[in-house]
Amino acid sequence: KTLPIDVDFSEPTDGLEAPWGVGQLVFIHDKLKLNNPPNSFSEMLSYAKAFPNRLSYPRPPEFHGTSFLKALLIELTNNDASLMQPVDEKSFAVVTQPLWQYLDEFHKVAWRGGKQFPSGTTESIQLLDDGQIDLAITFNPNAVYSAQANGNLADSTQVYAMDNGALSNIHFLAIPWNANASAGAQVAINFLLSPEAQSRKGDTSVWGDPSVLSSKYLTGTAKNTQQFKSIAEPHPSWQNAIEQEWLKRYGN
Repeated sequence: KTLPIDVDFSEPTDGLEAPWGVGQLVFIHDKLKLNNPPNSFSEMLSYAKAFPNRLSYPRPPEFHGTSFLKALLIELTNNDASLMQPVDEKSFAVVTQPLWQYLDEFHKVAWRGGKQFPSGTTESIQLLDDGQIDLAITFNPNAVYSAQANGNLADSTQVYAMDNGALSNIHFLAIPWNANASAGAQVAINFLLSPEAQSRKGDTSVWGDPSVLSSKYLTGTAKNTQQFKSIAEPHPSWQNAIEQEWLKRYGN
């Protein structure tokens, strides 16, 4: 479950950024309707074929949709080492071939026949609540609790990650090199990393943003945040390349 607190989308922070919160790509399902959800993307494709029109993902380049594609690519390539390097045209074509083969099959049996996609995680959650799809996607494991509290999801919904883990990244705090009050900024950052501030930020009735601190230092609902096995983000150059190829293939 080690978190990537010293890299920012695969780029070393070199001590110039302070980790503040955690994002993990997870799925929401209603355990009363789907008690045994797919635990891998391979199983997801099998499920989609067995139950057509029940699965989808947000339309790239929306963040959650692109994250879905990256997580899928990592599994399909067994986390190919080239994903950690800047993308080049030759490696991109070879490495992503299994991704497009998968999507060609998946879209045929996806929600709306893969011709329409949710605009983002909010619509994905709404479609789950409406009973149109069986899995919603979020990058915050606590999003399910906020949605339940707001009446947007049933109490029987819960989050889970694939068996291989969850695509994970950290959001950071930093001080610009030319800040005119760097000492004050350091005081503010120290406070934002304190157990008190992290507990408040992680309170599901406030924000529910998962903490970078161990749960033993937290109080309230922040203490109960689920943390899943972490899968590292690819090199950031892959994101735009994947999005552009997706739009070329499926964007119309």
